[in-house]
Amino acid sequence: MSQHTPGPWTHDATDIRDADGRTVAWVGWGRGHISMKITLNEQVANARLIAAAPAMREALRELAEDTCTYAAKMPGEFARRVANARAILAAIEGA
Repeated sequence: MSQHTPGPWTHDATDIRDADGRTVAWVGWGRGHISMKITLNEQVANARLIAAAPAMREALRELAEDTCTYAAKMPGEFARRVANARAILAAIEGA
């Protein structure tokens, strides 16, 4: 299986870039595009990752909601992971 472009990815209004500053994908002319500056295998893997993003967001949201009450009672690594999931959700949702 091909590997997606390593993260962390960053974004602005039109571009998504990898940790090295290479454009991974962009939005233009009303459409999204996968960059031709990365290998074909990375393009395919990135497309799969992008396509799975809504389902991953929903799964993460459900997991964070379901474990929130337990995290308050279980300090340490578990609480840190739940807090991390909530922070990722906030970033996804633009909060």
